[in-house]
Amino acid sequence: MTKEELSKLKVGDVIKMEAFLKEMEKQVAIEEKAHTDAILGGNYKRSPLDSIRKKGVFNAADLVCFFECILNKSLIGFSSMERQYIYALGMTCFTRLMIAFQKEAEPEEKNAE
Repeated sequence: MTKEELSKLKVGDVIKMEAFLKEMEKQVAIEEKAHTDAILGGNYKRSPLDSIRKKGVFNAADLVCFFECILNKSLIGFSSMERQYIYALGMTCFTRLMIAFQKEAEPEEKNAE
């Protein structure tokens, strides 16, 4: 992907990419591990993750959909803490993906010169 293509990307376009779903799956795995470690280490505190799990929607595909709804300000049925949590997950994935795209674009730019 070139820098021009990167600059034209919209958040909605990135969310619909397969790479974003894979990034969300990685982040969900990280969150699950951190949560399990906190429980085993005795540092457990109830978090929005517990509430989201209780609703039965803690998988990557659902979270991508909810993240898109949060950006469109159309997600209902979730508390503000749950929405903030999902937003933070989504933005973490988005940031990582954009950094990866930028790193891919730099060598292509150097080769073009």
